Amino acid sequence: MASDHQLTDIEKIRRLPWFISGNAFNSIFVVLTFTGSVFVLFLNELGLDKSRIGIIMSLVPFCQIVGIITASWGTRFGFKRIFLIFYGIRKFVMLFILLTPLIIKNSSIGGVYMWVVGVIFIFSISRSIAETSLLPWAQEIIPNQIRGKVSAANNIASTFAMMITIAVAGYVIGRFAGIGKFIYLIAGGIIAGIISLFLFSHLPGGRSDYQDKKHIGLKPMFMSLADRNYRNFLLGLGLATLALGSLVTFIPLYLKQYIGIESGRVVWIDLGTLVGSATACYLWGWACDRFGSKPVMIISLSVAAILPIFWFLMPRNSIYSVYAASTAAFILGVSSIGWAIGFSQYFYVTAVPTEKRASYMPVFYAVAGLLGGLAPLFAGQLLDLCKSVNFHFLIFNFDPYTFLFGIGLLLLILAIYTIAQLRPDGAITTQEFVGMMFQGNPMLAISNNVRYRWSGDEPSRVRLTERMGTAKTLLSSEELIEALHDPSFNVRHEAITAIGKLPAHPKLIDHLILILGGNQPDLALTAAWVLGKLGNKSAIIALRETLLSKHPLLQARSARALAMLGDEQSADFMTQKLIHEPDEGLKVAYASALGILHATQTLNLILDLLNHIDEQSSRNELALAVVRIIGTENQYVRFVRSFGKNRETAAVQLLVTLNRHLNFPHPQIHIVKKHMQTCIDLLSAGDWNKGTLELCSLCEKLLTEDNRDNPTQIVLARCLDSLRQYGYNRNEYILLTLHTIRLILNPSRQNSPS
Repeated sequence: MASDHQLTDIEKIRRLPWFISGNAFNSIFVVLTFTGSVFVLFLNELGLDKSRIGIIMSLVPFCQIVGIITASWGTRFGFKRIFLIFYGIRKFVMLFILLTPLIIKNSSIGGVYMWVVGVIFIFSISRSIAETSLLPWAQEIIPNQIRGKVSAANNIASTFAMMITIAVAGYVIGRFAGIGKFIYLIAGGIIAGIISLFLFSHLPGGRSDYQDKKHIGLKPMFMSLADRNYRNFLLGLGLATLALGSLVTFIPLYLKQYIGIESGRVVWIDLGTLVGSATACYLWGWACDRFGSKPVMIISLSVAAILPIFWFLMPRNSIYSVYAASTAAFILGVSSIGWAIGFSQYFYVTAVPTEKRASYMPVFYAVAGLLGGLAPLFAGQLLDLCKSVNFHFLIFNFDPYTFLFGIGLLLLILAIYTIAQLRPDGAITTQEFVGMMFQGNPMLAISNNVRYRWSGDEPSRVRLTERMGTAKTLLSSEELIEALHDPSFNVRHEAITAIGKLPAHPKLIDHLILILGGNQPDLALTAAWVLGKLGNKSAIIALRETLLSKHPLLQARSARALAMLGDEQSADFMTQKLIHEPDEGLKVAYASALGILHATQTLNLILDLLNHIDEQSSRNELALAVVRIIGTENQYVRFVRSFGKNRETAAVQLLVTLNRHLNFPHPQIHIVKKHMQTCIDLLSAGDWNKGTLELCSLCEKLLTEDNRDNPTQIVLARCLDSLRQYGYNRNEYILLTLHTIRLILNPSRQNSPS
């Protein structure tokens, strides 16, 4: 009878330590009994050939097919009950492996082989029944929103447990001789397995769910294959399982027989795999929860595709062989844990509908088992078939494993292609996720993210928020969005500024738009500036609305932001505001924005405002707006910098350069050159009073009646009037005049991009 009680997330999270510790002890059992280097070396010690080893290693996954038949047991009698019963049976069955030395004394190698096959077969059947119930039980007891982090924590705990186990196993295998060393290790694994069974018994949930009987039976299972996305998921999973299983199973023997590494060290090399898993585990889990599992699956398989090439090129019988093998093991650990976390999260959260778990999950378990069993079987047969291959070509060594590596690489490529066809389960694509790894400083971003989670007081939150922006990668986007809602104003303000240092992303833009339209104008000011800086045109409509805000500063900031976004449609509205707005500060902002938009029709309005404004920085900004309309902002800015250091030198150098290369078609070119040279002489002597008068004479010669509507002619005429009015006391007019003269004498520079 199904229970009406639904587990809450609090109840689930409180019991998760039992789940994690149970898996840690179970991983010790797994490493020492039926998988990994210890078991493969144990079978090799018994004198079995690779084909027989492949058959034995294939029994465990092959028997997963039984899960299709026994899947309804968990639904009828309770997932937890079935799991505990048959997990306990498999521990008991493994005890019979301890009798192998006795079988060796009283039987042939064939008899030993049949004994091991019989034990592993019964063990595998029990395991299959148990784990078919574990899948829906695990889906029930782990909250989806933290599934990636739980997988990471679970794998970290299991990894450290396996590291200690492998270190001990490597010592035992290297220190002692004979089959007895393996028997002691297997006995230790069985003890760890019994402890894990006790820990799993404390987990909640897993009760019978027989009321959902419409999803029980073979027909609903076969109907699950009508789900195209689920079918593609199983195909990608199968290809990856076949590839990785074929490659990894016999690597210990490859390292021993062809690379020249002794047995004890071969076992220790597995530590590299565990270190890689522990190093990358949290990152993969965090990435799954944050960005989705599909990118994680594709990237981890892409990393795994490096391995066949790496193993093929590995140095043999060299002092570097162990280091190369350890590096390959590390890469294997990084990629395999990423693949395991990625596909399990996609499986539980996206591929399998919760209400149909009783029909979907057994199919997954059976397919994974079928192909997982084929992998070592195929690899063993292939290696025995090609055992006579052994030759050199150039610097390359060819042996039976070469063909295995080539096939494994091809299968991984096909798996990546298939996984790429799956329905996305996150907010970003794989390409975007990969791009994040090459944006800014990803390691700094991840470090800052972790530290931000543990930060407490306001100064540390502000500092870490600023550092997240400094990393310049979208890996910190979620933390910065969270910081936008921090209780502290200073943290919120720093978060907006930090977002301005990141690449534009729609989610960030949306949150900034919400702040822009909120009731905190001081934050809205910064948000408007950042929206303009990021350059995403989706913010244009929101910024246009704030042009009507009751806060003048926000109007000004929004106008500047719209100009940065190139919103030419707002130019007419800004022009009207420039004409009728009484606030001088706002008029300067609109004029500056119109300058960025190259609004030529507003040139006289901006020049009028320049003539009447008093504040120097505003006059400088208006002069820059004029320059932007007539062209070559970059040259003007460089000229302003040099002018600020020594205006006589800057002005003289400009005029000397123009005079030296003067080829301007002018009917009185000799008079123009004469005025220019006189101006150079006067300014060189520091006589700005007469020099300015001579500059006015030069401007008069360059003005032409038939071209008065040209923007540069308009500016030059207005500068001439201002020079007569203010003399050399208004630097912005001196700068504008000299710059405009340069443009007239070099027409190709007019209206060029800034």
